[in-house]
Amino acid sequence: MQKQFIILLGFMGTCGCDGQSVPTKDDSPWPTRLESFSYCYQPKLLGSATSLGMNSNGDIYYSFSSKPYTDSGGHTVVKEWHIPKEEAEKFLDSLVNDGLLDLGMDGFTKFPVHQFTVSSKGWQKVIRPIRLPDVIWKRLLSLLIHAHPEMWHENTPSSEPAGAEKPDH
Repeated sequence: MQKQFIILLGFMGTCGCDGQSVPTKDDSPWPTRLESFSYCYQPKLLGSATSLGMNSNGDIYYSFSSKPYTDSGGHTVVKEWHIPKEEAEKFLDSLVNDGLLDLGMDGFTKFPVHQFTVSSKGWQKVIRPIRLPDVIWKRLLSLLIHAHPEMWHENTPSSEPAGAEKPDH
């Protein structure tokens, strides 16, 4: 599956981004339709790491590692799947309508980490809020449950794999 989105593996406080948009060559305004997003979650420094990404073609990628800073990675889960293009575009439009692009970088040096990288038409923006609005969290949770139900089912810590921690969104 061709991935047209960015999955950030080193997304902790040292990612080196300043949260500013990268403009297109013609300096056009930020588009309102996303082509892709990636979401990274890390509960604490050297803690577990989750990545989720989707592009407007409907390609979705999920990865989880309970110990990403070890050779083994601890308990790992990787899943890829596809949804119809129209469904993916609707999901991405919903994130914009729910205010994702209005969130800032106020959580840039704080844990837990919630980091989004969104892109469209040559633009890329990093968003790192301290907390996620419930409406955005619920959208993400539907994909997280599909990818890794034993970790994310009903957003409860019922059967967490190998020391994983749930987000306090």
